[in-house]
Amino acid sequence: MNVFMKSFEQLRDSATTVAPPMPIIVGVPRSGTTLLRLMLDAHSQIAIPPETDFIPAMTGLINPFSRLFYRRIVLLAQHRHVRDNLREAFYRLVTGWPSWPDFHLSEEQFRAELSRLRPFTLSNGLRCFYRIYAARFGKPRWGDKTPKYGLHLNAIERLLPEAHFIHIIRDGRDVALSVKDLWFAPGKNVEAIAADWRRRILTARAQGRRCRHYIEVRYEDVVINSEKILGEICRFIEVQFEPGINEFYRRAPQRLDELETMYIKDEGRIVPKEDRLRWQRLTTTPPDSSRIYGWKTAMTRRDQLRYEAVGGDLLRELGYEI
Repeated sequence: MNVFMKSFEQLRDSATTVAPPMPIIVGVPRSGTTLLRLMLDAHSQIAIPPETDFIPAMTGLINPFSRLFYRRIVLLAQHRHVRDNLREAFYRLVTGWPSWPDFHLSEEQFRAELSRLRPFTLSNGLRCFYRIYAARFGKPRWGDKTPKYGLHLNAIERLLPEAHFIHIIRDGRDVALSVKDLWFAPGKNVEAIAADWRRRILTARAQGRRCRHYIEVRYEDVVINSEKILGEICRFIEVQFEPGINEFYRRAPQRLDELETMYIKDEGRIVPKEDRLRWQRLTTTPPDSSRIYGWKTAMTRRDQLRYEAVGGDLLRELGYEI
């Protein structure tokens, strides 16, 4: 084995450190990702932070598909100052991200924990972040819930091979009703919202087929038959099912209170804490099956037809009524 291949094997081994399954919840925004996050977070072994959002920014700095990437990193990793620069860049990216205040972590503790990593890799840096977050609650395992990660499953799996992706899917017309008046809606008309729903689901499914661990669950099933679905998810991520997670809503207000006013510098936008909490208020009560298929009465027939003209093929494929 030549020197490069030996170094490559060592690098790969350091990036695939044996770790327990890490649930990563993805889905179109307003599809029940927060609901599922709070359910799993109610488990005695698992802590799931508010949306992290920063992993794609890391994968965007490198090309994980390129063999040249591995050669470059292997060569650079021989120089301590380069490793330290990567460590510092990682620290600055995470602590400077708009979501950082939501985690209520000490920047000093985070920097100190990162400094102890040997070797430092983006993978180990990410695990360090999740580990100290979970430690806030005395829990040994962690996960993530960030809807847009559904567009980046394969890149994330390369950084975190222990990732177990849970893709929650909801009838797109109910999604449209829920998102249409929010600032992060993908557009102002039904067609734009339908196109975004369709694109996100098709992308996640295509990437999911190439992942080692990927499942799909329906929002409607989570609401109607939560114990059965949660039992299946617990088996998927290799934890014992705990009946108490069905009462997630009792501690949801406390968990959601982590959310802070968000400053999105790139967009020049301030999102008040009160707004963020209001958008999640329904997760503080037991799931309400009456909200399922609300589009049948709340969406005009004209808007139904407009939506189906764009997303009808996927609605039909997923088994939804059209």
